[in-house]
Amino acid sequence: GWGVMYFVAGAPILLLIVPLFTQLAAWRLVDSLTGLILVYAAFNTPFCVLLMRGFFADLPTELEESAQIDGCGPFGAFWRVMLPLSLPGLAATLIFAFISAWNELLFAVMLINSDSKKPLTIGLAAFIEKYNISWGLMCAGAVIALLPIFLLFAYILRYLTAGLVAGAVKG
Repeated sequence: GWGVMYFVAGAPILLLIVPLFTQLAAWRLVDSLTGLILVYAAFNTPFCVLLMRGFFADLPTELEESAQIDGCGPFGAFWRVMLPLSLPGLAATLIFAFISAWNELLFAVMLINSDSKKPLTIGLAAFIEKYNISWGLMCAGAVIALLPIFLLFAYILRYLTAGLVAGAVKG
């Protein structure tokens, strides 16, 4: 696993299942995709913020300052200069968050009951029976489950490579 989803502040994630379930039940979000998305967002956001902070810290502040001298306000300098330069970091963070949520099984098993709302990971786990494992079906399902990740990575790859080769200043 990624480590982020399985340990929170040194405590095993299993300790948080009951409080999460009771809170989502109070909000009537058990057996809903909204509740599952909230849980994934809550567990992925801290690491994504730290990851993006590292990308923004590596950007030269002179670029932001020169944009403000040229007439941009703080938000304009961020939107027009710093954000486009951070696209490789955004792409890497998006890939991390997507794969982390895509591969997660524990919360999906605990929070989703309806067959129509179960994610693909639960469907793959259904091929494991008490005395038999349908390896052929499981491998075919795993290949199908990898397709969205490959497509996402192929789409985002141009932002990663463009950010690696683009120069911020002429000279």
